[in-house]
Amino acid sequence: MKSKILTAEIINIGDELLKGKTVNTNAAYIADLLDKEGFITNRIVVIHDKTNDIVKELRDSLSRKPALIVTTGGLGPTHDDLTKRAVAKALGLRLVRSRELSEHIMLRHSGFHKFILDSKADYIIEGARVLYNEVGVAPAMLIEYKGVTILMLPGVREECKHLFDKFIRDYNKNTDYKSCSISLCIKDPDGYGEYLIKDIMKELYNKHKLYIKSKPKHEAGMRFIQLDISKISNNEQDTYKELESIRDRIIKEWKQMLIKIKG
Repeated sequence: MKSKILTAEIINIGDELLKGKTVNTNAAYIADLLDKEGFITNRIVVIHDKTNDIVKELRDSLSRKPALIVTTGGLGPTHDDLTKRAVAKALGLRLVRSRELSEHIMLRHSGFHKFILDSKADYIIEGARVLYNEVGVAPAMLIEYKGVTILMLPGVREECKHLFDKFIRDYNKNTDYKSCSISLCIKDPDGYGEYLIKDIMKELYNKHKLYIKSKPKHEAGMRFIQLDISKISNNEQDTYKELESIRDRIIKEWKQMLIKIKG
């Protein structure tokens, strides 16, 4: 079993993200699922469809030695899809034709396969493992490089989600760390809740070494504060007991503060 908490970094590639033409839902989806699976995502970055930018960002990420680097975007057939070639350059590896991928494309995309293969869609980075794309065309690629796992995903949301789900199910079977989380929503009619609970939040964060985040909400004309509390642990039962105790203390102190203020 893996005996430490795993770290991850996400590199989202695409000019459309930086121009605001496409909302970066891939980053949110991947980071959320990584958190649930017990990873700590230390960095999310969005960069241009430029070879030098991709090479630099990947090499910088590799220098920090995360367990996992996930890239999204740039695996299609158009002029700005440069990720595959850039990652190969960053790692000092070649692009090679995969007979198995060629056969998969011809079988799955019969009638259109010539156009797909003309774009060298069956070329992969040498040593990479292919994750076939049942939602679109461009496959994901998985590379193990000097102790770091690199996962390259297409940028189309449905394809990215499908392939990341497929990857994480297999990759994370060997770790006993998971994220334990609870949420609570408390009425905040005056809208000052975050100011009232900031000190206890800081105390709990420092004492328990956990994630605790408040978020004001407006719903049906009412004000609330939502609190999300989570902790990565290899002992789910004890950790949930700890989180429930923290939740109960927050509720108790919240009520006491309101009584003190309003009399």
